Amino acid sequence: MEIVICRDHQMVSQYAADRLASAFLHKPDLTVTFAAGDTPLACYRQLLRSQQTGALRLDQALYIGLDEWVGLGPETPGSCIATMNLGYYHPAGIPAQRVIAFDGLRPDPEAEAERMQKVLGEHPLDLAVLGVGINGHVGFNEPETPLSGDFSLVPLSETTQSVGRKYFSGKPTPILGATITLQALKKARQVIIIATGAHKRDIVSGIFAERADLPVCAFLSHHGALYLFDEAAAFRG
Repeated sequence: MEIVICRDHQMVSQYAADRLASAFLHKPDLTVTFAAGDTPLACYRQLLRSQQTGALRLDQALYIGLDEWVGLGPETPGSCIATMNLGYYHPAGIPAQRVIAFDGLRPDPEAEAERMQKVLGEHPLDLAVLGVGINGHVGFNEPETPLSGDFSLVPLSETTQSVGRKYFSGKPTPILGATITLQALKKARQVIIIATGAHKRDIVSGIFAERADLPVCAFLSHHGALYLFDEAAAFRG
């Protein structure tokens, strides 16, 4: 496990993108999961710049969706798949068959979660990029909500619902999520966890304190984990 602190969000994004580029160069057919939150999107933009120079291929990997709001689909602004399509998959030219994601519009969410469970059984993760919620969640693995299996439905905390409102222009926020579980994420060879900004300072302090109640602390004993922070998140002014 590593902890790296960079000066600012831009430097964090570049550092993460460099790590990702190295992983793709070493194994272009990685099985990966990328968080769709605000924090890692700048990292993906940096990665796209490397692709545009011809330095690496991103379209041979298999991308498995980290999480999704149940009830939302690819045409819904703010859904995880819509965010990833706009911010990474489409600009990177990722073929549709190389993306496997939970379909939040399926009438039977339990059956859809079982499908994703099977996918992860057949395609275990090589690499995961995770953001950190202000309550310490990763994906939709919420505090005090232990999940079994590799993929699960989960009731979303009030904190997650409140933060999620910014994605939906005042519309009601879904109360149920679907996520790759901590169990499956911990099987990945490499896990990059990114937190930036002063609003994440309390959570980063909790990571330094190794708080067992925070899902983000599940990777502190993972030999391939990289916790990546900017100074605003890591230090109190």
